[in-house]
Amino acid sequence: MATTIFSTVGAAEGGQLGAAAGSLAGGLIDTALNAPSAAALRVQSAAYGEAIPRLYGTIRVAGGILWSTGLKEEGAGLTKLAGSSGRTYSTSLAIGISARAIVRVGRIWADGKLIRDTGGDMSVAGGVRVYTGKEDQVADPLIVAVEGAAGAPAYRGLAYVVFENLQLSDFANRVPQFGFEVFADAVVPTVAAIACDLFAAAGAAAPDAGDLTGTVDGYGVGGGATLGGALGQLALLQPHDPVATGAKLRLRAPGGTVTAVLSEANTGAFAGTRHGATRTWRNAATQRAAELIEIGYFDPARDYQAGQQRASAARATRTTRHYDLPAAIGAAAARALAERLARDGEAARSARSLALTYANLSIEVGDRICVDDDARQWRVRRQTLDGMVVELELEALAGPLVGPTNADAGRAIPNVFSKQGATQVRLLDLPAFNDDGGAVPRLWMAVSGDGAWRAADILASTDGGASWVSLGSARTRAVTGTTLGVLADGPADRWDERTTVEVMLANADDWLTSATMDAVVGGANLAAIGDELVAFRAADATGPGRFRLSGLLRGRFGTEFASTRHGNGEAFTLLDPARLFRADLGSVPVGATVMVKAVGPLDVATQVEAQSICASAANLRPFTPTHLRMTRDPDGTVRLVWSRRSRIGSGWPDGSDIPLGEAKEEYLVTVVPASGPVQTYTTTAEALTFNVAQQTAQTGAPIASARLSVAQVSALAGPGPAASVDF
Repeated sequence: MATTIFSTVGAAEGGQLGAAAGSLAGGLIDTALNAPSAAALRVQSAAYGEAIPRLYGTIRVAGGILWSTGLKEEGAGLTKLAGSSGRTYSTSLAIGISARAIVRVGRIWADGKLIRDTGGDMSVAGGVRVYTGKEDQVADPLIVAVEGAAGAPAYRGLAYVVFENLQLSDFANRVPQFGFEVFADAVVPTVAAIACDLFAAAGAAAPDAGDLTGTVDGYGVGGGATLGGALGQLALLQPHDPVATGAKLRLRAPGGTVTAVLSEANTGAFAGTRHGATRTWRNAATQRAAELIEIGYFDPARDYQAGQQRASAARATRTTRHYDLPAAIGAAAARALAERLARDGEAARSARSLALTYANLSIEVGDRICVDDDARQWRVRRQTLDGMVVELELEALAGPLVGPTNADAGRAIPNVFSKQGATQVRLLDLPAFNDDGGAVPRLWMAVSGDGAWRAADILASTDGGASWVSLGSARTRAVTGTTLGVLADGPADRWDERTTVEVMLANADDWLTSATMDAVVGGANLAAIGDELVAFRAADATGPGRFRLSGLLRGRFGTEFASTRHGNGEAFTLLDPARLFRADLGSVPVGATVMVKAVGPLDVATQVEAQSICASAANLRPFTPTHLRMTRDPDGTVRLVWSRRSRIGSGWPDGSDIPLGEAKEEYLVTVVPASGPVQTYTTTAEALTFNVAQQTAQTGAPIASARLSVAQVSALAGPGPAASVDF
């Protein structure tokens, strides 16, 4: 005799999958027990005692953290470099991924970004080791080194991954959510193989599962799933009935052909004085509403991301039933499953029961039968024997699906593995070009690389390379290039409409755009070309990565002194503060040498070549005075007048004066005669009178010709660039 086992809860022994073992002692498993959930595979956990999933086939899993060193601080900033805010962190940790042995781990994602490709290359710094869960695996050497041999388990039978010194700068200095592509089996597993393994894990005798020849690309059982719940879920992927035959459990696939055709003559039976009802109908339409079926699954075509397919019965307007399958199946297969469940559910709304004589005991659960007064086929859902009366509970079967099942998996954004190449850094000691001169020497760094460049840690040394500290992480690629040809001299007091310059960008993916006059005056399209800061209005592409710049504003922020110093192949850097890395140098003396390294995620710091720059504090130096005019009186007296400029007031404030930007107003005037000694004067006014007596004292006679230079003086950085006039 066979009985279906979908309706009774057995005693739980051992928890989770082990709950089935006690149930099987009585031949009963309950499908109301917890079914495996896809969420248990998608969400990474560090909870103590959380179950590690059992994986089959090929699937993606987040895993659970088994062990960790916590965060390790990589750099605390240089005490001399006040304002260098960056601190970077790394961690070492072990993550359990499968409670059964696997074949290998393929790709690895972190916060959804691919950090290891199919070949095993990593795009972030840090070592990774994979343990497949073999019974002879040994403890990881890092865990042994930290915990000691006695405190370092080998985790035999458990597949896990160890990250060593994984750099976290790409993940906001926190442990990311991982995803592992796990190849748990060498071949695609059958539903029978998965079921038998789950029974073995629960400590139960293996069932007879020879009927279940269907395969599943990938499947996982995690969280609080029970064996009964897993069997019910596997029955969705390949329909079958768990049937207890004595002490043996059989997972029986539904019959494809009709087993028996029953008529009025062979229905109805007596058991003593009790007569079994000949036929009993039960219409489930009033007991169960029609349903919308939703299937959640892992889509292999989209890197095993979550997918969902829907189907509805003819009158499905009221309830929704969602199945969250931790299975890797295609979109078409998921849609076909939803369609089948919707149609089967609608058909099963019609149910009936029959009482038969003992001669019909051979009819088993899962058989298809026909009744002569009904054209439909019926599936036996339950069979019992009571007093020599065989009672059958039947549900109507839906007809076969006709035609192909179409489904759209959705468009996936390609997650291309990109291994970062070499990092380039350009050190810039610039005037206060963004109205924030600061109070300490400042360096700007243009950090860039190839198209796959993402980030670099900036290390600095002020003791000739004897020690290095981290200033932080540069995470935005600067736009850099070189000039093609020489930028000719041009006016600094108006738009330069005649001069043009061509630049070749270092990265062909970068682009320069044109801007309006107002935008340029407001700070857009500012670039450093050599030592001169130049703004451009028009950027015309002349080839891949090549642009002609025109409509220029020259000598910006007091750099007109450099307009005559240009040569071929000069450095071009777009001065966008959002794309540059800023380092305030704190108490580093003006004029000190600072060494800098830009270390990419895969670089070894000791092998990266350092660059050096003099911290001249250009950001603290006053701008060149403007409107310098010289007049000579009839008696030979020379008069100089000029206008100051503020390094922290390059805009046009309404209702107020331009701020001085210095502790006090002071100017240095230098007189360089055609012959004779050089003389310097200081003044606190924007004018100086150089009379004949002073001229004679300097050279022995009134000066016939000389060059006069005026520079504003900063108490922090000394004189700025000078404006000059000849007489």
